[in-house]
Amino acid sequence: LFPRLEFMHVLWVWIIAVVLGWTLVYDYWTGEAVYDQWEISYRVFLLSITLVVAIVKKFEIEKNSRLKFAKDMRAKNQSRKMFCVLEYMMPYHVVGPMLADPGAVIAE
Repeated sequence: LFPRLEFMHVLWVWIIAVVLGWTLVYDYWTGEAVYDQWEISYRVFLLSITLVVAIVKKFEIEKNSRLKFAKDMRAKNQSRKMFCVLEYMMPYHVVGPMLADPGAVIAE
């Protein structure tokens, strides 16, 4: 649903070409000044600042997602190693639940 970070930089083209470009072209072709120069520059400035904030936030989200994935993969690898060690020490039906919930009671 959400664009990846490298695709968000394409929005700079949209801000410059579509917002700024079509506003200036419309003003030139029709002679009708819908917005004055201050309003146009203010709108482009606000869109640019918003895009910069969105890019920074997206970078942080993707970085945290990659770090969480790496942490999950390390935990999975450690669980696999622990399972290999414990399968020789305990019955198979005890090792699985013990790794899934380390603080649970094994036997009643």
